[in-house]
Amino acid sequence: MNFSAPITKVLSQVYADKVSITEDGLKQMNIFLNKIASIMVSTTAELVTVKPTNESIEMLSNPKPVDKKTVEAAAKLLLPQELASYVIEEAERATSKSVVFPTNIISNLLNSKTIKVKKGAEVYFASILETISEELIEFGGEAANQNGSSVISPRWLKLVITYEPPYKQLAETVNFDFM
Repeated sequence: MNFSAPITKVLSQVYADKVSITEDGLKQMNIFLNKIASIMVSTTAELVTVKPTNESIEMLSNPKPVDKKTVEAAAKLLLPQELASYVIEEAERATSKSVVFPTNIISNLLNSKTIKVKKGAEVYFASILETISEELIEFGGEAANQNGSSVISPRWLKLVITYEPPYKQLAETVNFDFM
């Protein structure tokens, strides 16, 4: 998935064109968000297809649809607690009109796991990714500004992930290293 366009839109919302991002910085954010999305999709699929009872075989052949609560549970399992609480709070306020991350791609990803998606779940999921993107951009921009730059590069994003505990923990969880 290419999240470059929505990342760029989020950047302009956060910094109103006063801060930019390098091509490599954009690429690194895209890779990081893809890893998060991939693991969240897998976790979400597991939550609706496996039930720890004798009904497991039936659940595998007839999974329940993914709803907002399932996406929330997947986020809580993947993200550090502090970050999960924040992104879930933001996702609760999101609407399909307010989210710039592509809900159709999220829906397709979830459907690729042969699971049905209830209306609103893809918006909730996209909002979680968008909020993570906003935070990385905001912190990356602050790091750049503190060092006399108006350009977010991989260096500033790496600083965020190294020194912001929730992001450091998330990078470790999704096995992500900046180039």
